[in-house]
Amino acid sequence: MKTIGFLRVVVEPLNKFSMPPQCYRCQEFFHHSRFCARAPKCLKCSGGHLTSECTKSAKAQAKCANCSGPHPANFSGCPKNPINTKNNKNKPTKNVWQSERLRAKKNQSAKTYFLGSS
Repeated sequence: MKTIGFLRVVVEPLNKFSMPPQCYRCQEFFHHSRFCARAPKCLKCSGGHLTSECTKSAKAQAKCANCSGPHPANFSGCPKNPINTKNNKNKPTKNVWQSERLRAKKNQSAKTYFLGSS
């Protein structure tokens, strides 16, 4: 399709987001801050506070909360970032929720129900 009505359109394939999710509370990977119960770490100075409460100036050098390097914790070139590690031990290898759902479905189908009078 090149036009819709009188509008020219270009259809492109969807590019997947290549970065793993990073928590904005503890700065670790593979979970969301909404579900994080870990202690907060600052994105800029790696202090024990939320980034919104940081008093460090924007010109001061950042300190990574993951590797202690001279960059913010969300820097894509960080050696602790999972896209830069070949063998990541923190990445989930098994979908626990899917296996639980399959087990529950199997147990449900294994039950036998009898209808009729006793």
